[in-house]
Amino acid sequence: MEDLDTQPIFKPKYIPIKIMYWGPGEVGKTTNFECLKRKFATKLVSKGISIETTDKRTLWCDSVTFEFQFPSINCVVQAIVSTTTGQERFLATREYVLENADGAVFVADSDPKKMASNCRSFEELKSFSQKSQIPIYILLNKRDLPNAISINEFVTQMGLPTQNPTKLLKIPYESTANDTKNPGDVSRIFSDLLVEVLRRKLT
Repeated sequence: MEDLDTQPIFKPKYIPIKIMYWGPGEVGKTTNFECLKRKFATKLVSKGISIETTDKRTLWCDSVTFEFQFPSINCVVQAIVSTTTGQERFLATREYVLENADGAVFVADSDPKKMASNCRSFEELKSFSQKSQIPIYILLNKRDLPNAISINEFVTQMGLPTQNPTKLLKIPYESTANDTKNPGDVSRIFSDLLVEVLRRKLT
């Protein structure tokens, strides 16, 4: 998503895009959020907001806006990135925050003991987004766990496709978002989803 040297002749078109980060509690959604803010710090439009409980867990959402220029197609993308709370007691807020989203990143936990929570949260996301039919990309976080689930087992238990006909996307993407030096696919999944949403809006 680097800026191209070509300068647009006409005033660029501004395209708003909303991307949600969804997943069970304490899976690393906010950690991904903070990682994106560091990676694309020069693209930040605002400092963002985080609404937390007293124990530093997401109460409502985290939200920030980035601005990316695509001179080759003469448009500027204003990307609003938000996370939902993963706590079960705040279920009602998740559906509300998802409203008007153009795409979602589902963040899953690599701990085999958390697979039931992963599956439940994923089904919830699919149910809430059924009408809008938004693209959902899957990020398997916490790959540094000593007992991390294998990719094959994760794909099987989540009921994900075992074949990727385009071979352009990873199923799933992998990350260790709390590793500031090597976070894995944190920025890649965001960039890929942003481009896919933009493609859909322009076709």
